[in-house]
Parts: sequence; C-alpha cells; structure tokens
Amino acid sequence: MIWFFGRLQENGRSPVALEHLLDLLVVDLGS
Repeated sequence: MIWFFGRLQENGRSPVALEHLLDLLVVDLGS
C-alpha cells in the first residue's frame, strides 16, 4: 500500500488517486 501513497503524491489529483485506489482493491481481491 505504501507505493500507492507514493503515486498519490506523484499525481497530486484526488480523482486520479481514487481510481488508483480502486484498481488496487480490484487487484487485491483478484490475487
């Protein structure tokens, strides 16, 4: 999850960050 917060800072945009979070959840459930 740490790398997600790194991307959050890179993007600097909440909507994009939320999309990444959703992608993470999907990947997490798929694993």
